[in-house]
Amino acid sequence: MLLPPNSFPVQVDYLISVSAYKVSTFDSNFRVVIDVEDKWAGNIWRGDYKHQYIEEITQKAGKPQKFQEFIKLLITALEKKQTEEIFVDLLTQYDLVCLKAKKSGQAANAPARPTGEADLAQKRYIILTNVHEFEKTHFPLPLSHLAEPDIGTLRRTF
Repeated sequence: MLLPPNSFPVQVDYLISVSAYKVSTFDSNFRVVIDVEDKWAGNIWRGDYKHQYIEEITQKAGKPQKFQEFIKLLITALEKKQTEEIFVDLLTQYDLVCLKAKKSGQAANAPARPTGEADLAQKRYIILTNVHEFEKTHFPLPLSHLAEPDIGTLRRTF
């Protein structure tokens, strides 16, 4: 039996790096930078977040956490220690729209899948999910496509 083109699930390997650092020696604020690279195609998406943004997103999700606690959860999920309690998903904007449509029972009204360059350059989202006593909390972090990576990113790649 032959399946139509694009009907096979695509397995893509990603390299993910997380860097947390202080903004300056005189400021106690932290930032986190998350880079996600398609291992074979070389496309890179990046998110750069201030500690206030991380704490706001956890507040909005209904499970407030300090910046350091959130980073520990994220690192735990990324270190191949993923369990049913904590895990990370990487989704496109199209994936999110389809999930919302599926939840609301409108799977038939899902938008057409983008193709070509538009699909490659779309925004990605890292979704950190924490399951605690039958309660799922999702922490979405948007990533933007880097058209031209900076020198530091290129050095890490090589």
